[in-house]
Amino acid sequence: MDLKLTREKLIKETIRMKIYDVTYSNLDKEVLTHTIVRSKPSVLVIPKKDNKLVFIKEFRSTTGDYYLEFPAGLIEDGEDVFEASYRETEEETGLKVEDLSILATKTLMDISVSDENLTILTGRVSGISTRHLDSMEIISEDLIYLDEDIVYERLNKELYEGIPFYDNIYLSGATRYALLAYFNKNK
Repeated sequence: MDLKLTREKLIKETIRMKIYDVTYSNLDKEVLTHTIVRSKPSVLVIPKKDNKLVFIKEFRSTTGDYYLEFPAGLIEDGEDVFEASYRETEEETGLKVEDLSILATKTLMDISVSDENLTILTGRVSGISTRHLDSMEIISEDLIYLDEDIVYERLNKELYEGIPFYDNIYLSGATRYALLAYFNKNK
């Protein structure tokens, strides 16, 4: 069945995304109407220092809870994925990274709702800088350094047993996905 986008109505626009009502039709017959989110492209960085992965603890207003995450954010106009990754890591952690490498690209996190295009990178911590959060971010000042083997073990416990990843806190969905990609490539 060939479907064609026949109607698109902008509902709301934010810095990060646009929300639309869309209708798809087949031979002039409406088949599907849905509310969707079109997101700006973003990056997620897995910072590594020695054999440890570096996490942040960030508040998410969608659930009203904190989650363990890797630094992530939008690619700003004029930036490529590497420039955005350096900037976001420094902003959210106060760490500088180098030797960035793309791990996964065109990661669509929840295609039932959003077309979010997330590029996942890894990088080696190379120094300390000044942390400066965006006004809409609430991130704990403490960075969490966890040994790679411990991360792998805790990820599996969270995924298969429902046990919180660390200090009674779960991983965000994007961080889970990033870790699955990381361990699939590195284990």
